[in-house]
Amino acid sequence: LLRRLAAQHDGAGGVRCRYVGPRGVTAGASPGVAAQCLRIAEEALANALRHSGCASITIRLEARGDHWRLLVRDD
Repeated sequence: LLRRLAAQHDGAGGVRCRYVGPRGVTAGASPGVAAQCLRIAEEALANALRHSGCASITIRLEARGDHWRLLVRDD
């Protein structure tokens, strides 16, 4: 889901968008956690595109045991 989100926005307004992380956000996550990660990433991506004037955005998901970390970073 996050990979698809990044691909859908790649090139929007000249901004490069990429996803770094495991294939399929639901790999090892409950449906609720997966949905929350997607919604948070959507909002952060929209904010970066709208307000930052960036050239690139990276969506990164890290999983360590039962802990998940979602980072959305622009340049």
